[in-house]
Amino acid sequence: MKIKNKLFVLSAISLIPLTSIVASCSNDQVRITNKKEKNVEEFKVSSFVEENSKKSILSVNISNSNITKNDDGTYGLWTKGIKSDSVKKDKFNKAISYVVDLINEHINNVYLKDIKLPAKKGNKIFVDVKQISGAPKEIYIKINNKDVQLNLSSYNKTINYGKLGEKGQNKTEQEAAQKIENISVLYSITYKPFYKSKNLLGLDNININIKDEVKLNPLLKDLTINSSPNNFKPTNISFENETIKKASFRAKIESVSDGDTFSIIALESKTLKGGVTIEEGKSYKVRLSGIDTPEKGVGNGSKYVSASPFEYSFAIHATNFAKKVIDNEKYKNDVMIGFVSGKDSYDRITADVFFGENYKYSYISEIVRSGHTLPYSNDIWKLKLQEKDTTSYEYNLYPFIADAFEEAIKNNRGLFNYFDYPGDVSSFVYLIKSNNKWSPFYWERTSNEEIVRDYLKK
Repeated sequence: MKIKNKLFVLSAISLIPLTSIVASCSNDQVRITNKKEKNVEEFKVSSFVEENSKKSILSVNISNSNITKNDDGTYGLWTKGIKSDSVKKDKFNKAISYVVDLINEHINNVYLKDIKLPAKKGNKIFVDVKQISGAPKEIYIKINNKDVQLNLSSYNKTINYGKLGEKGQNKTEQEAAQKIENISVLYSITYKPFYKSKNLLGLDNININIKDEVKLNPLLKDLTINSSPNNFKPTNISFENETIKKASFRAKIESVSDGDTFSIIALESKTLKGGVTIEEGKSYKVRLSGIDTPEKGVGNGSKYVSASPFEYSFAIHATNFAKKVIDNEKYKNDVMIGFVSGKDSYDRITADVFFGENYKYSYISEIVRSGHTLPYSNDIWKLKLQEKDTTSYEYNLYPFIADAFEEAIKNNRGLFNYFDYPGDVSSFVYLIKSNNKWSPFYWERTSNEEIVRDYLKK
């Protein structure tokens, strides 16, 4: 998620100095403060704040405009000519943008001091936004002397990455993120405007913003790589099964490109189910099909684009896991490339890699268990689980991967040292290429879509 600031050029701007006019009221003294006036393009925008000890109401007037009712029952800010004249519409939108700035300035000045962030849990970057307290449910303002109600709509969060979120930087710049001590977080409490209990359209991005500087613990370079064999769990898959054997072949690890791509050398010649032909002694690239790790970069040759420094740091964690687990003398010389499903557009074999005695460990399951990646579902998993296809990868491994995913999250491993929720990992780490196909492995539904555990109950 990125924050975009719109810059508008204002012409013929004049300011009326701050004044304070005192009026009499029956029970309390009402003050008219912060009176302003600006010409934005051809529209004069004037504002003031009416306040006493109990309230502070912003009043804004836009010349030659009104609040009008739309055909669908909603309301909108209108001025003559904006439906047919695009130049006029653009000028009016600049005036509206300035009005939003006035509203945001006012509500932040009045209400921000009363809003409290809850305590963070462990080393997490974000607080639980549902626990933010002190924000008013409704705020009242006036636009062109008409009462407008701002209703609390949502709580949002983002990371202000700065250079840490920019792709296309060199290796030195990418590696700099591993040593950063703090990261800037912004929470936004969003309000939607209503007039006569109906939506008032056109006044977007009304927010109370809370800034927070978060200390990273540990530094990204010091994060534990969860590669201990003590955490591994056997899959109980038998590669003596004739159907599974036809989609698998023995190999040794030649090198690790990153957390989800290896080079291997085949230890046998074989024609696999689906027509993939393997020659003994030949080198192949393998793309792990059930995961998608954070990226170091995407594309090839002149089309290569390096990932942002923030994402790169997590990609290094996944690569280091692969090197520690699969590219070592204990396992690398005899692995099973299992459940081969074909080749991708880069001519890489898509499969899982099984290692250890009798190939009892699944690499995909173990890197998910380590917390250094999000899992990645394919498009046929529902069918395979529904059919109870006992020779399919999905039937055998998807429930196992779902358990590993839960274990990583609940034990704060890898990415989940810093983030509570996989949706946040997807939004704030996977910046150059999103991964939105993790949700079937989560233990709770994130939408109306089914999850793996729905099928375990059937």
